[in-house]
Amino acid sequence: MVEVNSSVVATKKQIFSELVGEAVILDRKSGVYYGLNSVGASIWNLVHQPKTVNEIRDTLLTEYFVESSQCDRIVLPLPQALKSNGSLRGSMKRLHKFLSLTPSDRVLLINALLLLGAIRLGLKLLPFQTLRRLLARMAQPIRKLQEAEKASVDKVAWAVMVASHYIPGARCLAQALATQVLLERRGYPTQLRIGFTRDKGGQMSAHAWVESEGRVAIGGAGNMAHYIVLPIQREEGYEPNRWHLFS
Repeated sequence: MVEVNSSVVATKKQIFSELVGEAVILDRKSGVYYGLNSVGASIWNLVHQPKTVNEIRDTLLTEYFVESSQCDRIVLPLPQALKSNGSLRGSMKRLHKFLSLTPSDRVLLINALLLLGAIRLGLKLLPFQTLRRLLARMAQPIRKLQEAEKASVDKVAWAVMVASHYIPGARCLAQALATQVLLERRGYPTQLRIGFTRDKGGQMSAHAWVESEGRVAIGGAGNMAHYIVLPIQREEGYEPNRWHLFS
């Protein structure tokens, strides 16, 4: 297990070459090439000499406009990924994408990730009406939005969709609930929709989505007219084991 004070150093079994801000690494043993973006190249240059994980993080903080807590979430897993070339490449890409976001987008994405994880857990442990009561309190509009908290409907939906890739089992219902909270906190009117349909074989399936300002904000799935929409009220006594149908 790699800790924050662990020392990391590049292996001598690989050939490294910079190419206009980016880099290529050749694994001598496997003969496989790996491409690194500018962030990955910076990190690789740092670890030519032994560096601790904290030293790598502190250097990135001076080069990129990112908060320490946000940087930690991306950087700290990287040393473990160095043990796997495939994981290294994917981690570098994710790091580069995250650091290239605007500060407000980074804040929104982290908020969506935390909220989506909490909702996913809540759907497993709480009755649906209890969860919705808790979310309704969280969804109270913010009186004075900070600049970093402002976001369009599409931007909020983007953040929830991206976050859902990192939360196992965060399907349409969890995504819809998270989107509703984030939009209502920003003053947007929303309507949670839950619909049921049957396929040609008679198998029933359910889907959840959120509408805002007359259009589907998240959860648009083909022809929505196929779904029979249920009336949703604030406090219904649904049981948590009723939601396994959602795709």
